[in-house]
Amino acid sequence: MSDRSRRQSPGDMFPGMPDILGKRPPKAEDDEHVARTLDEAIARSHEILDEAAATYPIVGWYWLFSGGNDSVIVGHLLRGRYDAVLHVNTGTGIPATTQHVRDVAAAWGDTLQELHPKNRYEDLVLGKVIASTGPNAGKRAVWKGFPGPPGHKVMYRHLKNEPLMRFRADILGDQTRKARADRKKIAYLGGMRWGETERRFRNAEAIDVEGSIVWVSPLVHWTDAHMR
Repeated sequence: MSDRSRRQSPGDMFPGMPDILGKRPPKAEDDEHVARTLDEAIARSHEILDEAAATYPIVGWYWLFSGGNDSVIVGHLLRGRYDAVLHVNTGTGIPATTQHVRDVAAAWGDTLQELHPKNRYEDLVLGKVIASTGPNAGKRAVWKGFPGPPGHKVMYRHLKNEPLMRFRADILGDQTRKARADRKKIAYLGGMRWGETERRFRNAEAIDVEGSIVWVSPLVHWTDAHMR
């Protein structure tokens, strides 16, 4: 039996039936790992947003819409609770996915911010992107070749994280002279779930603060049965 089958209940849910991950996620709060019906899971998702809003000085809420199932449900669930849609167009997906994001944003009347990485995937693979920081600055490529598992972090940092950090800076500006308590934050609403992968089972949190970004995962407690 795989780790995933031990963690995740199989099959679908009947209306009113609760579901729960078979194992407690390491970063789940004491009251997080409980059986919930779909309605209770939805209510908990809104509670997560309320907790983030009550705890941090958030000046902007942004739905991270990749076009995948989890991010789609975040948008459906939280319509009216975000300021704009962010889509990171990494250049590695199929054009139909980006067009779907554009169509949904237009149909819902949402503001869409389509972000693009500074460095192209093709240039990373060909070794044309030279390190700008660290001991290899100006000397060596940050990566060369198609990325297997060892290259995941490099590609994520350049293709997804860099555009999001740049957007954060554009919204908040330079806050270095402000007292820490006065520094504003923005919230990114993503679709991470404990039941999605082993990595996310170990690392995902409902609310995770990284400097001036509050990463919010409203579906973190949803099982595959809740999603279906």
